[in-house]
Amino acid sequence: MSYVDLNGVYEIRALDVSNPWWQGDYANVHFTFIPENPTDFANKNVFLIGELATGNCDNAMCQLDYNADKKIFEETLLLKQGYYYYTYVAKTLNDKKNIIETADTEGNFSETENSYTILVYYRSLSDRADQLVSAITIDSYNMPKH
Repeated sequence: MSYVDLNGVYEIRALDVSNPWWQGDYANVHFTFIPENPTDFANKNVFLIGELATGNCDNAMCQLDYNADKKIFEETLLLKQGYYYYTYVAKTLNDKKNIIETADTEGNFSETENSYTILVYYRSLSDRADQLVSAITIDSYNMPKH
């Protein structure tokens, strides 16, 4: 079984019922964010955003509570059975601009190497199938110079 990427949208799904919206189960899901350096988050709140939290960072439901004993951020949400896409974000306390950052929680991977394969196809009006006319694989560190 494969699952299609829903581009940040959640999907309510239950395989053993006819209507998952009415018959799907709910569960308490515990989310935990463990910062590498808790002192970096002394003046920040951590939020859970994505379709499970309606994408709204000001929603009190998606703010994680700081557990000083464990030095972690955590929250338990009652969610309907399904697949959800989410991420942790940080927001500086009393920030008037309401800017949320993922670099503090997810890291900054701007220098990560990525490989790309580009395939070029052609189909003439009389053909019954596409023809591969060109293929190239490049990576972000060794981009061809033009």
